[in-house]
Amino acid sequence: MKIATLILASCISGLCNTHPAAPNNPIHHISIENAEKPSTTTQAPTPIYAGKYLASRFAQQHHDWNHAYKFLSPIIEANKDQDELQRRAMVLAMGAGDYKSALQLARDVNGKSSNDQDILANLFLVAESFKTADYKEVYQILDSMPDNHTARFIGPFVKAWTAAAQNKLSIGELQDSTLKLYHAILISDYLDDYSEIKKTLVNAQKVEDIQPAEYVKIGDIYGHIGLKEDAIKLYKKAQDIFAKEDFGKLQVKIIGKKISDVQSGANKALFEEIRNPKEGLSKAFYDIANTLFSEGNDETAQIFAHIALYITPENYDVTLLLADIAAKYEQYSQALTYYQRVPKDHADYIPARHKMADMLVEINNTNKALNTLEQLAYATKDVKTRIRIGDIYRRNEQYGLALDSYNKAAKEFGHDIPDEYWHIYYLRGMAHEQAKNWENAEKDLQKALSYRPDHPYLLNYLGYAWADRGQNLDEALKMIRRAVELRPNDGYIIDSLGWVEYRLGNYEAAIPSLEKAVELLPYDPIINDHLGDAYWKVGRKLEARFQWERAINHSEDTEAIKLTQQKLETGLQENHKIAEAEQNAE
Repeated sequence: MKIATLILASCISGLCNTHPAAPNNPIHHISIENAEKPSTTTQAPTPIYAGKYLASRFAQQHHDWNHAYKFLSPIIEANKDQDELQRRAMVLAMGAGDYKSALQLARDVNGKSSNDQDILANLFLVAESFKTADYKEVYQILDSMPDNHTARFIGPFVKAWTAAAQNKLSIGELQDSTLKLYHAILISDYLDDYSEIKKTLVNAQKVEDIQPAEYVKIGDIYGHIGLKEDAIKLYKKAQDIFAKEDFGKLQVKIIGKKISDVQSGANKALFEEIRNPKEGLSKAFYDIANTLFSEGNDETAQIFAHIALYITPENYDVTLLLADIAAKYEQYSQALTYYQRVPKDHADYIPARHKMADMLVEINNTNKALNTLEQLAYATKDVKTRIRIGDIYRRNEQYGLALDSYNKAAKEFGHDIPDEYWHIYYLRGMAHEQAKNWENAEKDLQKALSYRPDHPYLLNYLGYAWADRGQNLDEALKMIRRAVELRPNDGYIIDSLGWVEYRLGNYEAAIPSLEKAVELLPYDPIINDHLGDAYWKVGRKLEARFQWERAINHSEDTEAIKLTQQKLETGLQENHKIAEAEQNAE
Protein backbone atom coordinates (compact mmCIF):
# COMPACT_ATOMS: atom_id res chain seq x y z
CA MET A 1 0.00 0.00 0.00
CA LYS A 2 1.45 3.33 -1.02
CA ILE A 3 2.57 5.42 1.96
CA ALA A 4 4.63 8.07 0.22
CA THR A 5 2.81 10.86 2.03
CA LEU A 6 4.22 9.62 5.31
CA ILE A 7 7.66 11.13 5.76
CA LEU A 8 9.64 10.68 8.95
CA ALA A 9 12.14 13.41 9.82
CA SER A 10 15.56 12.39 8.67
CA CYS A 11 17.81 13.20 11.60
CA ILE A 12 19.06 11.01 14.39
CA SER A 13 20.31 13.46 16.99
CA GLY A 14 23.05 15.24 15.13
CA LEU A 15 23.98 12.39 12.80
CA CYS A 16 22.58 14.07 9.70
CA ASN A 17 21.03 17.23 8.35
CA THR A 18 17.37 18.03 8.96
CA HIS A 19 14.70 18.16 6.29
CA PRO A 20 11.78 20.64 6.46
CA ALA A 21 8.51 19.18 7.68
CA ALA A 22 5.13 19.53 6.05
CA PRO A 23 2.62 20.93 8.55
CA ASN A 24 -0.30 18.55 8.00
CA ASN A 25 1.46 15.21 7.84
CA PRO A 26 1.60 12.83 10.82
CA ILE A 27 5.10 11.53 10.21
CA HIS A 28 6.47 14.93 9.22
CA HIS A 29 6.10 15.95 12.86
CA ILE A 30 8.20 13.04 14.10
CA SER A 31 11.60 14.59 14.55
CA ILE A 32 13.92 12.11 16.17
CA GLU A 33 16.48 14.84 16.53
CA ASN A 34 14.18 17.17 18.44
CA ALA A 35 12.35 14.51 20.40
CA GLU A 36 15.37 12.67 21.67
CA LYS A 37 18.21 15.13 21.87
CA PRO A 38 19.64 14.85 25.40
CA SER A 39 19.71 17.84 27.67
CA THR A 40 23.35 17.46 28.64
CA THR A 41 26.13 19.32 26.86
CA THR A 42 28.50 17.15 24.87
CA GLN A 43 32.15 17.67 25.69
CA ALA A 44 34.98 17.01 23.28
CA PRO A 45 36.56 13.57 23.70
CA THR A 46 39.89 13.21 25.43
CA PRO A 47 42.64 14.40 23.04
CA ILE A 48 44.13 10.92 22.78
CA TYR A 49 40.86 9.77 21.20
CA ALA A 50 40.31 12.78 18.96
CA GLY A 51 41.59 10.93 15.88
CA LYS A 52 39.26 7.98 16.42
CA TYR A 53 36.34 10.34 17.00
CA LEU A 54 37.01 12.20 13.75
CA ALA A 55 37.51 8.90 11.93
CA SER A 56 34.13 7.75 13.24
CA ARG A 57 32.44 10.91 12.02
CA PHE A 58 34.10 10.57 8.61
CA ALA A 59 33.05 6.92 8.26
CA GLN A 60 29.48 7.71 9.26
CA GLN A 61 29.28 10.58 6.77
CA HIS A 62 30.20 8.03 4.08
CA HIS A 63 27.54 5.65 5.40
CA ASP A 64 30.11 3.16 6.64
CA TRP A 65 28.33 2.43 9.91
CA ASN A 66 30.48 -0.58 10.79
CA HIS A 67 33.70 1.42 10.95
CA ALA A 68 31.91 4.42 12.43
CA TYR A 69 30.92 2.31 15.43
CA LYS A 70 34.27 0.51 15.67
CA PHE A 71 36.16 3.82 15.83
CA LEU A 72 33.80 5.22 18.45
CA SER A 73 33.56 2.11 20.61
CA PRO A 74 36.88 2.45 22.50
CA ILE A 75 36.12 6.11 23.23
CA ILE A 76 32.98 5.11 25.13
CA GLU A 77 34.95 3.07 27.67
CA ALA A 78 37.07 6.09 28.56
CA ASN A 79 34.22 8.63 28.42
CA LYS A 80 31.26 6.92 30.09
CA ASP A 81 30.14 10.20 31.57
CA GLN A 82 29.50 11.74 28.16
CA ASP A 83 25.89 10.95 27.42
CA GLU A 84 25.81 12.11 23.82
CA LEU A 85 28.80 9.95 22.90
CA GLN A 86 27.00 6.95 24.39
CA ARG A 87 23.87 7.78 22.48
CA ARG A 88 25.80 8.22 19.22
CA ALA A 89 27.46 4.86 19.80
CA MET A 90 24.05 3.27 20.47
CA VAL A 91 22.65 4.57 17.19
CA LEU A 92 25.74 3.56 15.22
CA ALA A 93 25.75 0.08 16.75
CA MET A 94 22.15 -0.50 15.72
CA GLY A 95 22.81 0.95 12.24
CA ALA A 96 25.78 -1.44 11.92
CA GLY A 97 23.68 -4.42 12.97
CA ASP A 98 25.50 -4.95 16.29
CA TYR A 99 22.29 -5.53 18.23
CA LYS A 100 23.91 -6.79 21.43
CA SER A 101 25.98 -3.62 21.80
CA ALA A 102 23.09 -1.37 20.76
CA LEU A 103 20.76 -2.86 23.37
CA GLN A 104 23.35 -2.62 26.15
CA LEU A 105 24.01 1.01 25.27
CA ALA A 106 20.23 1.60 25.16
CA ARG A 107 19.99 0.33 28.74
CA ASP A 108 22.88 2.59 29.76
CA VAL A 109 21.33 5.60 28.04
CA ASN A 110 17.94 4.97 29.65
CA GLY A 111 19.56 4.46 33.03
CA LYS A 112 20.68 8.07 33.23
CA SER A 113 18.27 10.68 34.50
CA SER A 114 19.06 13.08 31.67
CA ASN A 115 18.08 10.53 29.05
CA ASP A 116 15.30 8.59 30.75
CA GLN A 117 12.92 9.44 27.91
CA ASP A 118 15.16 8.77 24.90
CA ILE A 119 12.89 7.60 22.09
CA LEU A 120 15.39 5.45 20.19
CA ALA A 121 16.68 3.77 23.34
CA ASN A 122 13.09 2.97 24.29
CA LEU A 123 12.30 1.62 20.83
CA PHE A 124 15.33 -0.65 20.93
CA LEU A 125 14.25 -1.98 24.33
CA VAL A 126 10.65 -2.38 23.18
CA ALA A 127 11.91 -4.53 20.30
CA GLU A 128 13.95 -6.64 22.74
CA SER A 129 11.00 -7.17 25.09
CA PHE A 130 8.62 -7.97 22.25
CA LYS A 131 11.03 -10.50 20.77
CA THR A 132 11.30 -12.30 24.13
CA ALA A 133 7.49 -12.17 24.56
CA ASP A 134 7.76 -9.99 27.68
CA TYR A 135 4.61 -8.08 26.80
CA LYS A 136 4.20 -6.58 30.27
CA GLU A 137 7.59 -4.91 29.82
CA VAL A 138 6.57 -3.70 26.36
CA TYR A 139 3.59 -1.86 27.84
CA GLN A 140 5.68 -0.42 30.67
CA ILE A 141 8.25 1.00 28.26
CA LEU A 142 5.53 2.44 26.04
CA ASP A 143 3.87 4.08 29.06
CA SER A 144 7.18 5.70 30.06
CA MET A 145 7.81 7.20 26.62
CA PRO A 146 7.17 10.93 26.16
CA ASP A 147 3.94 12.03 24.54
CA ASN A 148 5.39 13.36 21.30
CA HIS A 149 4.78 12.82 17.59
CA THR A 150 7.27 9.95 17.33
CA ALA A 151 5.65 8.00 20.15
CA ARG A 152 2.14 8.78 18.92
CA PHE A 153 2.94 7.47 15.44
CA ILE A 154 4.93 4.35 16.30
CA GLY A 155 3.22 3.41 19.57
CA PRO A 156 -0.05 2.20 17.99
CA PHE A 157 1.78 -0.32 15.81
CA VAL A 158 3.56 -1.78 18.83
CA LYS A 159 0.41 -1.84 20.99
CA ALA A 160 -1.73 -3.45 18.30
CA TRP A 161 0.76 -6.20 17.49
CA THR A 162 1.43 -6.79 21.19
CA ALA A 163 -2.30 -7.27 21.70
CA ALA A 164 -2.40 -9.59 18.68
CA ALA A 165 0.39 -11.65 20.25
CA GLN A 166 -2.04 -12.21 23.13
CA ASN A 167 -4.90 -13.08 20.73
CA LYS A 168 -6.64 -9.74 21.20
CA LEU A 169 -7.94 -7.51 18.41
CA SER A 170 -7.06 -3.91 19.28
CA ILE A 171 -6.86 -1.83 16.11
CA GLY A 172 -8.77 1.28 17.14
CA GLU A 173 -5.62 3.47 16.98
CA LEU A 174 -4.62 2.20 13.54
CA GLN A 175 -6.98 4.37 11.51
CA ASP A 176 -5.39 7.71 10.59
CA SER A 177 -3.04 6.74 7.75
CA THR A 178 -2.89 4.18 4.97
CA LEU A 179 0.00 2.40 6.68
CA LYS A 180 -1.88 2.09 9.96
CA LEU A 181 -5.00 0.93 8.16
CA TYR A 182 -2.95 -1.67 6.32
CA HIS A 183 -1.61 -3.09 9.57
CA ALA A 184 -5.10 -3.07 11.06
CA ILE A 185 -6.07 -5.31 8.16
CA LEU A 186 -3.01 -7.53 8.64
CA ILE A 187 -3.85 -7.98 12.32
CA SER A 188 -7.51 -8.74 11.59
CA ASP A 189 -6.46 -11.34 9.09
CA TYR A 190 -3.88 -12.87 11.45
CA LEU A 191 -6.49 -13.22 14.20
CA ASP A 192 -9.11 -14.40 11.68
CA ASP A 193 -11.40 -11.73 13.09
CA TYR A 194 -13.10 -9.74 10.34
CA SER A 195 -15.57 -7.95 12.61
CA GLU A 196 -13.97 -4.59 11.85
CA ILE A 197 -12.18 -5.29 8.59
CA LYS A 198 -14.96 -4.17 6.23
CA LYS A 199 -15.15 -0.77 7.88
CA THR A 200 -11.36 -0.55 7.80
CA LEU A 201 -11.28 -1.35 4.09
CA VAL A 202 -13.87 1.35 3.37
CA ASN A 203 -11.80 3.84 5.39
CA ALA A 204 -8.68 2.86 3.44
CA GLN A 205 -10.41 3.85 0.18
CA LYS A 206 -11.18 7.31 1.57
CA VAL A 207 -7.53 8.23 2.12
CA GLU A 208 -6.56 11.38 0.25
CA ASP A 209 -4.59 10.93 -3.00
CA ILE A 210 -5.11 7.18 -3.07
CA GLN A 211 -3.16 5.58 -5.92
CA PRO A 212 -4.18 2.77 -8.30
CA ALA A 213 -1.69 0.38 -6.71
CA GLU A 214 -3.53 0.90 -3.40
CA TYR A 215 -6.84 -0.04 -5.02
CA VAL A 216 -5.18 -3.24 -6.21
CA LYS A 217 -3.94 -4.12 -2.73
CA ILE A 218 -7.29 -3.39 -1.14
CA GLY A 219 -8.86 -5.51 -3.88
CA ASP A 220 -6.45 -8.31 -2.98
CA ILE A 221 -7.73 -8.23 0.58
CA TYR A 222 -11.37 -8.32 -0.52
CA GLY A 223 -10.56 -11.29 -2.73
CA HIS A 224 -8.68 -12.95 0.11
CA ILE A 225 -11.65 -12.80 2.46
CA GLY A 226 -14.12 -13.92 -0.22
CA LEU A 227 -15.76 -10.61 -1.17
CA LYS A 228 -15.33 -11.16 -4.91
CA GLU A 229 -17.58 -8.38 -6.23
CA ASP A 230 -15.84 -5.73 -4.11
CA ALA A 231 -12.44 -7.01 -5.24
CA ILE A 232 -13.34 -6.93 -8.95
CA LYS A 233 -14.83 -3.44 -8.63
CA LEU A 234 -11.56 -2.07 -7.25
CA TYR A 235 -9.43 -4.01 -9.74
CA LYS A 236 -11.38 -2.48 -12.63
CA LYS A 237 -11.05 1.00 -11.13
CA ALA A 238 -7.28 0.50 -10.98
CA GLN A 239 -7.24 -0.83 -14.56
CA ASP A 240 -9.04 2.27 -15.82
CA ILE A 241 -6.40 4.49 -14.21
CA PHE A 242 -3.42 2.45 -15.42
CA ALA A 243 -4.85 2.33 -18.97
CA LYS A 244 -4.42 6.10 -19.21
CA GLU A 245 -0.74 6.00 -18.23
CA ASP A 246 2.13 5.73 -20.72
CA PHE A 247 3.56 2.56 -19.20
CA GLY A 248 0.42 1.08 -17.64
CA LYS A 249 -0.19 -1.66 -20.20
CA LEU A 250 1.60 -4.35 -18.20
CA GLN A 251 -0.25 -3.41 -15.00
CA VAL A 252 -3.58 -3.70 -16.81
CA LYS A 253 -2.58 -7.20 -17.89
CA ILE A 254 -1.48 -8.23 -14.38
CA ILE A 255 -4.72 -6.95 -12.85
CA GLY A 256 -6.69 -8.78 -15.54
CA LYS A 257 -5.11 -12.02 -14.31
CA LYS A 258 -6.19 -11.19 -10.74
CA ILE A 259 -9.76 -10.62 -11.92
CA SER A 260 -9.70 -13.98 -13.69
CA ASP A 261 -8.36 -15.71 -10.56
CA VAL A 262 -11.02 -14.18 -8.33
CA GLN A 263 -13.85 -15.01 -10.76
CA SER A 264 -12.73 -18.61 -11.16
CA GLY A 265 -12.00 -19.13 -7.47
CA ALA A 266 -8.44 -20.16 -8.26
CA ASN A 267 -6.59 -21.18 -5.14
CA LYS A 268 -4.02 -18.42 -5.42
CA ALA A 269 -2.87 -16.24 -2.54
CA LEU A 270 -3.82 -12.64 -3.26
CA PHE A 271 -2.84 -11.30 0.12
CA GLU A 272 0.38 -11.84 2.02
CA GLU A 273 -0.58 -13.38 5.35
CA ILE A 274 1.31 -12.71 8.56
CA ARG A 275 2.37 -15.93 10.24
CA ASN A 276 3.13 -14.63 13.75
CA PRO A 277 3.12 -11.30 15.68
CA LYS A 278 6.90 -10.92 15.52
CA GLU A 279 6.67 -11.03 11.76
CA GLY A 280 3.90 -8.42 11.95
CA LEU A 281 5.80 -5.91 14.08
CA SER A 282 8.95 -6.51 12.04
CA LYS A 283 6.92 -5.67 8.92
CA ALA A 284 5.67 -2.46 10.57
CA PHE A 285 9.21 -1.25 11.20
CA TYR A 286 10.19 -2.35 7.69
CA ASP A 287 7.27 -0.45 6.13
CA ILE A 288 8.30 2.73 7.97
CA ALA A 289 11.94 2.22 6.96
CA ASN A 290 10.98 1.65 3.33
CA THR A 291 8.98 4.89 3.30
CA LEU A 292 11.91 6.79 4.80
CA PHE A 293 14.27 5.39 2.17
CA SER A 294 11.91 6.30 -0.66
CA GLU A 295 11.83 9.87 0.67
CA GLY A 296 15.64 10.11 1.01
CA ASN A 297 15.80 9.83 4.81
CA ASP A 298 18.36 7.05 4.56
CA GLU A 299 20.00 7.10 7.98
CA THR A 300 16.74 6.91 9.89
CA ALA A 301 15.61 4.24 7.41
CA GLN A 302 18.67 2.16 8.26
CA ILE A 303 17.92 2.34 12.01
CA PHE A 304 14.31 1.25 11.60
CA ALA A 305 15.31 -1.47 9.13
CA HIS A 306 17.72 -2.94 11.66
CA ILE A 307 15.05 -2.88 14.38
CA ALA A 308 12.87 -4.88 11.97
CA LEU A 309 15.70 -7.31 11.21
CA TYR A 310 16.50 -7.75 14.90
CA ILE A 311 12.89 -8.76 15.62
CA THR A 312 12.74 -11.16 12.64
CA PRO A 313 16.15 -12.05 11.13
CA GLU A 314 14.46 -13.95 8.29
CA ASN A 315 12.68 -10.81 7.05
CA TYR A 316 14.43 -10.74 3.68
CA ASP A 317 12.52 -7.69 2.52
CA VAL A 318 14.50 -5.82 5.16
CA THR A 319 17.71 -7.47 4.00
CA LEU A 320 17.06 -6.23 0.47
CA LEU A 321 16.30 -2.72 1.73
CA LEU A 322 19.56 -2.62 3.68
CA ALA A 323 21.38 -3.84 0.57
CA ASP A 324 19.84 -1.05 -1.49
CA ILE A 325 20.84 1.56 1.11
CA ALA A 326 24.41 0.24 1.18
CA ALA A 327 24.57 0.19 -2.62
CA LYS A 328 23.34 3.78 -2.82
CA TYR A 329 26.37 4.88 -0.79
CA GLU A 330 28.79 2.61 -2.66
CA GLN A 331 29.26 0.30 0.33
CA TYR A 332 29.49 -2.53 -2.15
CA SER A 333 30.97 -5.20 0.09
CA GLN A 334 28.16 -4.75 2.61
CA ALA A 335 25.52 -4.65 -0.11
CA LEU A 336 26.82 -7.85 -1.71
CA THR A 337 26.71 -9.58 1.68
CA TYR A 338 23.05 -8.62 2.10
CA TYR A 339 22.07 -9.67 -1.43
CA GLN A 340 23.75 -13.04 -0.94
CA ARG A 341 21.58 -13.75 2.11
CA VAL A 342 18.36 -13.82 0.07
CA PRO A 343 17.32 -17.48 -0.23
CA LYS A 344 16.39 -19.21 -3.47
CA ASP A 345 12.74 -19.57 -2.48
CA HIS A 346 12.28 -15.83 -1.91
CA ALA A 347 10.21 -13.95 -4.50
CA ASP A 348 13.05 -11.45 -5.01
CA TYR A 349 15.88 -13.98 -5.26
CA ILE A 350 16.39 -13.40 -8.99
CA PRO A 351 16.21 -9.57 -8.76
CA ALA A 352 18.70 -9.73 -5.87
CA ARG A 353 21.13 -11.72 -8.02
CA HIS A 354 20.64 -9.23 -10.83
CA LYS A 355 21.55 -6.37 -8.48
CA MET A 356 24.60 -8.32 -7.35
CA ALA A 357 25.73 -8.67 -10.95
CA ASP A 358 25.15 -4.98 -11.65
CA MET A 359 27.26 -4.12 -8.63
CA LEU A 360 30.06 -6.46 -9.65
CA VAL A 361 30.13 -4.79 -13.07
CA GLU A 362 30.24 -1.40 -11.34
CA ILE A 363 33.38 -2.42 -9.41
CA ASN A 364 34.99 -3.84 -12.56
CA ASN A 365 34.50 -7.49 -11.69
CA THR A 366 32.69 -8.34 -14.90
CA ASN A 367 33.81 -11.97 -15.00
CA LYS A 368 32.29 -12.67 -11.58
CA ALA A 369 29.13 -10.84 -12.62
CA LEU A 370 28.79 -13.01 -15.72
CA ASN A 371 29.51 -16.15 -13.72
CA THR A 372 26.79 -15.19 -11.21
CA LEU A 373 24.28 -14.63 -14.01
CA GLU A 374 25.26 -17.75 -15.97
CA GLN A 375 24.72 -19.93 -12.89
CA LEU A 376 21.38 -18.24 -12.29
CA ALA A 377 20.26 -18.68 -15.91
CA TYR A 378 21.27 -22.35 -15.88
CA ALA A 379 19.36 -23.01 -12.64
CA THR A 380 16.22 -20.98 -13.37
CA LYS A 381 15.94 -20.69 -17.17
CA ASP A 382 15.09 -17.05 -16.48
CA VAL A 383 14.75 -15.00 -19.67
CA LYS A 384 15.59 -11.67 -18.01
CA THR A 385 18.84 -13.16 -16.77
CA ARG A 386 19.79 -14.23 -20.30
CA ILE A 387 19.01 -10.72 -21.54
CA ARG A 388 21.16 -9.22 -18.80
CA ILE A 389 24.09 -11.43 -19.80
CA GLY A 390 23.67 -10.27 -23.40
CA ASP A 391 23.61 -6.63 -22.30
CA ILE A 392 26.93 -7.01 -20.47
CA TYR A 393 28.57 -8.59 -23.49
CA ARG A 394 27.12 -5.95 -25.82
CA ARG A 395 28.38 -3.07 -23.66
CA ASN A 396 31.80 -4.71 -23.74
CA GLU A 397 31.61 -4.93 -27.55
CA GLN A 398 31.56 -8.74 -27.49
CA TYR A 399 28.72 -8.84 -29.98
CA GLY A 400 28.92 -12.51 -30.87
CA LEU A 401 28.52 -13.54 -27.22
CA ALA A 402 25.78 -10.95 -26.78
CA LEU A 403 23.83 -12.36 -29.72
CA ASP A 404 24.27 -15.88 -28.42
CA SER A 405 22.72 -14.87 -25.10
CA TYR A 406 19.84 -12.95 -26.72
CA ASN A 407 19.15 -15.96 -28.96
CA LYS A 408 19.03 -18.26 -25.93
CA ALA A 409 16.54 -15.87 -24.31
CA ALA A 410 14.38 -15.90 -27.44
CA LYS A 411 14.45 -19.70 -27.66
CA GLU A 412 12.81 -19.96 -24.22
CA PHE A 413 9.58 -18.86 -25.95
CA GLY A 414 9.75 -21.10 -28.96
CA HIS A 415 8.59 -19.43 -32.19
CA ASP A 416 6.91 -16.21 -31.00
CA ILE A 417 8.32 -13.80 -28.44
CA PRO A 418 5.50 -12.47 -26.18
CA ASP A 419 4.64 -8.80 -26.05
CA GLU A 420 6.32 -8.06 -22.71
CA TYR A 421 9.66 -9.32 -24.10
CA TRP A 422 9.47 -7.42 -27.40
CA HIS A 423 12.72 -5.68 -26.49
CA ILE A 424 14.68 -8.86 -27.24
CA TYR A 425 14.27 -7.92 -30.92
CA TYR A 426 15.44 -4.36 -30.18
CA LEU A 427 18.51 -5.48 -28.23
CA ARG A 428 19.39 -8.15 -30.76
CA GLY A 429 18.94 -5.65 -33.59
CA MET A 430 21.36 -3.24 -31.92
CA ALA A 431 23.89 -6.02 -31.38
CA HIS A 432 23.64 -7.05 -35.05
CA GLU A 433 24.00 -3.42 -36.18
CA GLN A 434 27.04 -2.86 -33.97
CA ALA A 435 28.53 -6.11 -35.27
CA LYS A 436 28.02 -4.81 -38.86
CA ASN A 437 25.37 -7.45 -39.62
CA TRP A 438 22.97 -4.90 -41.12
CA GLU A 439 20.59 -7.31 -42.85
CA ASN A 440 19.85 -9.13 -39.59
CA ALA A 441 19.81 -5.87 -37.65
CA GLU A 442 17.21 -4.31 -39.95
CA LYS A 443 15.02 -7.39 -39.72
CA ASP A 444 15.05 -7.43 -35.90
CA LEU A 445 14.56 -3.66 -35.56
CA GLN A 446 11.56 -3.75 -37.89
CA LYS A 447 10.15 -6.69 -35.94
CA ALA A 448 10.56 -4.72 -32.71
CA LEU A 449 8.79 -1.79 -34.36
CA SER A 450 5.82 -4.03 -35.14
CA TYR A 451 5.42 -4.50 -31.37
CA ARG A 452 6.06 -0.86 -30.40
CA PRO A 453 5.32 1.41 -33.39
CA ASP A 454 5.52 4.55 -31.22
CA HIS A 455 8.66 3.79 -29.23
CA PRO A 456 10.76 6.98 -29.64
CA TYR A 457 14.19 5.41 -29.24
CA LEU A 458 13.39 2.51 -31.53
CA LEU A 459 12.06 4.90 -34.17
CA ASN A 460 15.20 6.98 -33.80
CA TYR A 461 17.60 4.01 -33.92
CA LEU A 462 16.22 2.53 -37.11
CA GLY A 463 15.58 5.92 -38.73
CA TYR A 464 19.10 7.14 -38.00
CA ALA A 465 20.63 3.88 -39.23
CA TRP A 466 18.75 4.23 -42.50
CA ALA A 467 19.77 7.90 -42.83
CA ASP A 468 23.42 7.09 -42.18
CA ARG A 469 23.30 4.51 -44.98
CA GLY A 470 21.33 6.72 -47.34
CA GLN A 471 18.45 4.21 -47.32
CA ASN A 472 14.70 4.77 -47.02
CA LEU A 473 15.28 8.44 -46.32
CA ASP A 474 11.67 9.55 -46.64
CA GLU A 475 10.52 6.82 -44.26
CA ALA A 476 13.42 7.62 -41.92
CA LEU A 477 12.39 11.29 -41.87
CA LYS A 478 8.81 10.36 -41.02
CA MET A 479 9.91 8.04 -38.23
CA ILE A 480 12.31 10.50 -36.65
CA ARG A 481 9.79 13.34 -36.81
CA ARG A 482 7.45 11.11 -34.80
CA ALA A 483 10.25 10.36 -32.33
CA VAL A 484 10.82 14.11 -31.89
CA GLU A 485 7.12 14.58 -31.16
CA LEU A 486 7.41 11.98 -28.43
CA ARG A 487 10.74 13.26 -27.03
CA PRO A 488 11.02 16.96 -28.03
CA ASN A 489 14.02 17.67 -25.78
CA ASP A 490 16.18 14.66 -26.52
CA GLY A 491 19.39 15.91 -28.15
CA TYR A 492 20.20 12.63 -29.87
CA ILE A 493 16.78 12.32 -31.49
CA ILE A 494 16.84 15.96 -32.60
CA ASP A 495 20.30 15.38 -34.08
CA SER A 496 18.86 12.46 -36.02
CA LEU A 497 16.18 14.71 -37.47
CA GLY A 498 18.80 17.19 -38.64
CA TRP A 499 20.98 14.42 -40.02
CA VAL A 500 18.25 12.81 -42.10
CA GLU A 501 17.41 16.26 -43.52
CA TYR A 502 21.11 16.59 -44.37
CA ARG A 503 21.18 13.21 -46.06
CA LEU A 504 18.16 14.27 -48.12
CA GLY A 505 20.13 17.32 -49.25
CA ASN A 506 17.96 19.74 -47.25
CA TYR A 507 20.96 21.50 -45.70
CA GLU A 508 19.21 24.70 -44.63
CA ALA A 509 16.39 22.69 -43.06
CA ALA A 510 18.92 20.50 -41.23
CA ILE A 511 20.68 23.36 -39.43
CA PRO A 512 17.98 24.41 -36.88
CA SER A 513 17.65 20.84 -35.59
CA LEU A 514 21.41 20.30 -35.45
CA GLU A 515 21.91 23.62 -33.65
CA LYS A 516 19.28 22.68 -31.07
CA ALA A 517 20.93 19.27 -30.61
CA VAL A 518 24.28 20.98 -29.95
CA GLU A 519 22.61 23.26 -27.41
CA LEU A 520 21.27 20.21 -25.59
CA LEU A 521 24.46 18.14 -25.94
CA PRO A 522 27.28 20.64 -26.52
CA TYR A 523 30.13 18.17 -26.05
CA ASP A 524 28.94 15.27 -28.19
CA PRO A 525 31.53 14.91 -31.01
CA ILE A 526 29.15 13.26 -33.51
CA ILE A 527 26.57 16.04 -33.16
CA ASN A 528 29.30 18.70 -33.45
CA ASP A 529 30.58 16.97 -36.56
CA HIS A 530 27.11 16.82 -38.12
CA LEU A 531 26.52 20.53 -37.52
CA GLY A 532 29.93 21.31 -38.99
CA ASP A 533 29.06 19.41 -42.16
CA ALA A 534 25.74 21.26 -42.51
CA TYR A 535 27.40 24.64 -41.96
CA TRP A 536 29.95 23.84 -44.68
CA LYS A 537 27.25 22.89 -47.15
CA VAL A 538 25.54 26.27 -46.80
CA GLY A 539 28.79 28.22 -46.99
CA ARG A 540 29.29 28.95 -43.26
CA LYS A 541 32.83 27.60 -43.41
CA LEU A 542 34.31 29.36 -40.35
CA GLU A 543 31.52 28.01 -38.17
CA ALA A 544 31.94 24.59 -39.75
CA ARG A 545 35.61 24.45 -38.79
CA PHE A 546 34.77 25.57 -35.25
CA GLN A 547 32.33 22.65 -34.86
CA TRP A 548 34.81 20.17 -36.35
CA GLU A 549 37.45 21.34 -33.88
CA ARG A 550 34.98 20.77 -31.03
CA ALA A 551 34.29 17.29 -32.40
CA ILE A 552 37.99 16.45 -32.40
CA ASN A 553 38.51 17.86 -28.91
CA HIS A 554 35.75 15.73 -27.40
CA SER A 555 36.16 12.52 -29.38
CA GLU A 556 37.93 9.34 -28.32
CA ASP A 557 37.40 7.57 -31.66
CA THR A 558 40.75 7.55 -33.50
CA GLU A 559 39.24 6.89 -36.93
CA ALA A 560 36.58 9.56 -36.52
CA ILE A 561 39.20 12.08 -35.42
CA LYS A 562 41.26 11.26 -38.52
CA LEU A 563 38.31 11.88 -40.87
CA THR A 564 37.35 15.12 -39.15
CA GLN A 565 40.97 16.31 -39.21
CA GLN A 566 40.98 15.83 -42.98
CA LYS A 567 37.90 18.03 -43.25
CA LEU A 568 39.61 20.72 -41.20
CA GLU A 569 42.56 20.69 -43.54
CA THR A 570 40.84 20.54 -46.94
CA GLY A 571 37.19 21.27 -46.28
CA LEU A 572 34.26 18.96 -46.85
CA GLN A 573 35.04 17.09 -50.05
CA GLU A 574 32.92 14.38 -51.58
CA ASN A 575 35.59 11.78 -50.90
CA HIS A 576 35.29 12.47 -47.18
CA LYS A 577 31.57 11.68 -47.23
CA ILE A 578 32.26 8.55 -49.30
CA ALA A 579 34.85 7.46 -46.74
CA GLU A 580 32.40 8.03 -43.91
CA ALA A 581 29.65 6.14 -45.71
CA GLU A 582 31.98 3.21 -46.32
CA GLN A 583 33.01 3.25 -42.66
CA ASN A 584 29.36 3.22 -41.55
CA ALA A 585 28.49 0.40 -43.92
CA GLU A 586 31.36 -1.87 -42.84
